[in-house]
Amino acid sequence: MGHDWLFLQPLYDNKTHQNGVGMVKTWSSSKVDDEVCKKCGSVYEVTMHRFPLRDEDSFNCSVCGNLMRKWNDTHCPMFELKQKGEVPSDQ
Repeated sequence: MGHDWLFLQPLYDNKTHQNGVGMVKTWSSSKVDDEVCKKCGSVYEVTMHRFPLRDEDSFNCSVCGNLMRKWNDTHCPMFELKQKGEVPSDQ
C-alpha cells in the first residue's frame, strides 16, 4: 500500500474551457479478490487505487467485451488479465 503511482486523468480547465490530460497521484493502492467475467470466465487480478479526485469510468472484459464494473468514486479498480477465458460462440 501507499505506492506513489501516477496515472493520466482527464481534466477540464475552467479558465480555458478546454479538456486536457493531467497527472493525478494515488493516495493508496491495495490488491483485492480476483474477479471472474460471468460471460467467458476470464480471471482478472484487481487492484483498488484511491485518488484525490473522483473518477467515473467502467471496465469491459478484454476477451468478450462484457461490462464487468462501472464506478464513480475516488476508489477505482484496475484490472489485469491473469487467465483468458473462452470466447463465447455468439461473437
